[in-house]
Amino acid sequence: MRYAVVLFWSLILGQIIAYLGAQLNHGMYNFPQAVIGSIFLAVIVVLVGEISQPKKKKLTK
Repeated sequence: MRYAVVLFWSLILGQIIAYLGAQLNHGMYNFPQAVIGSIFLAVIVVLVGEISQPKKKKLTK
């Protein structure tokens, strides 16, 4: 579920950032390119989140 939330919000925020960046640079907004960039950043965020978590150790008696 958390992966779906990360993907959902990265798509929304990625589209907003791509649109604003295109308007500020007087360029053309490219929807498919913004989607690809958003998915790429979502994968990076998920990987960093997984790698940065400390591993749980099992207690042995």
